[in-house]
Amino acid sequence: MTEQEIKQKINDCDRQIVSTYNNLRSAAREVGSKGYQAAQSARGSAVSEADGRVTKNTLLPLIISVVGFFLFGAAWFLALLMVIGGIVLAYNLHQRAAGERRSVQSTYDQMVNAAENQQRNLNSTLDNNMKI
Repeated sequence: MTEQEIKQKINDCDRQIVSTYNNLRSAAREVGSKGYQAAQSARGSAVSEADGRVTKNTLLPLIISVVGFFLFGAAWFLALLMVIGGIVLAYNLHQRAAGERRSVQSTYDQMVNAAENQQRNLNSTLDNNMKI
């Protein structure tokens, strides 16, 4: 094997190493990006679910109040209890569900912020190590 062939093989190996390193950097960036996107998606789903619970916990007792309002002519005492009880129950359940929603929002915001910081750190590390 001549010196020229040896240099050619070394250059080929060097190109393969650099190419593999660049592919690894690209894959790491993609994985980090997908992790961040997954965290954002999970936050959106959890908050939407919590919003649904707030709505459900508010509407069901209010329906009791409406039924009580329609029964007012037949049994006014029971109807009055249903209206007042439904409103009080709706308020209490709404407050509890809204608190749970804020808690879910806060937890997922922290998770997304952590994922965003990790993504920034990963990108910074990859940018600072452009060459092998």
